[in-house]
Amino acid sequence: MIKKTIIEFLNVNSGRRHLLIGAGLVMVLIIVILFSDHGVIKRISLESDKNELYNNIANEKKMAESLLNEIKLLNYDSTEIERIAREKYGLMKKGEKIYYVKPKK
Repeated sequence: MIKKTIIEFLNVNSGRRHLLIGAGLVMVLIIVILFSDHGVIKRISLESDKNELYNNIANEKKMAESLLNEIKLLNYDSTEIERIAREKYGLMKKGEKIYYVKPKK
C-alpha cells in the first residue's frame, strides 16, 4: 500500500519533481559561481587587492621621485645643505647670533 502511494505520488508530481531537481541544480551552480576559487566573490576580492597594490606603487613612485629631487638638491645646491645643517644640527656661521624663543604654555 505504501509503495503504491509513493509511486503514484512520484508519477503525479513528476513536474514538481523536475522543478525541485532543476532548482537544486541552479542553487548548486550559483554557489559554485559565487564561492569557488574562480568565483565572483574571489574575483572582487582580488580586484580590490590589485587596486590597493596599484595605489601603493603610485605612492612609492612619488616617494622615490621626492627622494631623487632631494638628492639632486644636496649634490648641487649649497644653500640646501646650509638649511639642513641649521635646522637639523643647530649649526651657525661665524658671527651669527641664535635666539631661542620659548613656547608659551
